Amino acid sequence: MKISLRLLTLMFLFVANMAFADAKYVYSPGDGYLNLRTGPSTQFDIVKPMYNGQRVWVISWSGNWRQVRHESGTVGWAYSSYLVDFPVSGGGVFYINSPGDGYLNLRAGPTSNSGIIRQMWHGSTVNVVGSSGQWLSVVHQSGARGWAFHRYLSSTSPPAYNPATLRNDCSGIDNSVTGWYIRAYKCGDTSISEYPRCLARWKQKLCETNMDPARFIDMLVNERG
Repeated sequence: MKISLRLLTLMFLFVANMAFADAKYVYSPGDGYLNLRTGPSTQFDIVKPMYNGQRVWVISWSGNWRQVRHESGTVGWAYSSYLVDFPVSGGGVFYINSPGDGYLNLRAGPTSNSGIIRQMWHGSTVNVVGSSGQWLSVVHQSGARGWAFHRYLSSTSPPAYNPATLRNDCSGIDNSVTGWYIRAYKCGDTSISEYPRCLARWKQKLCETNMDPARFIDMLVNERG
């Protein structure tokens, strides 16, 4: 069976646009924000400003424009030149997001084998001053300087995490601490069509199994599947 070159090209573009989303960070230190728009040009309306350092997931593209899902869940279009792979120097303040252990080690070098300078508590802040691969050179709010793995930094303050008082409230999970972690660790990088199904799937897993919320969040953080 012969398949035309045009059909193969269309099939490739379709598959490419269905690929897993790509996590990026807003980098617009001059204005301090990047406009999220309803379409791929400056002629389209502004949906909302996305502030310097905030995280987005790329779910489609058109020329130099990217369709993204903002960390708030809002979908729109942003110019690609202002999106970067990792938090960068001048990219704003970031928060330690390590609810499982309650802290992240600040290390002397950009490897997990480097010496530990200190523990940075969940929710404390850092400024990014450099990078090496997936490791970031940071200055902690204490003044200590060292290296941190990028996965454990959040551009928004993570919810307060207290396993002793956390409740399994399935009816209010969208605005709960547990809901925040579902979006952050499991569903941010899904396509537009898959996103609501992803949220529903993880909510159902929690509510039907009646799992303790603290254990459930640890599972979300530590299991990327």
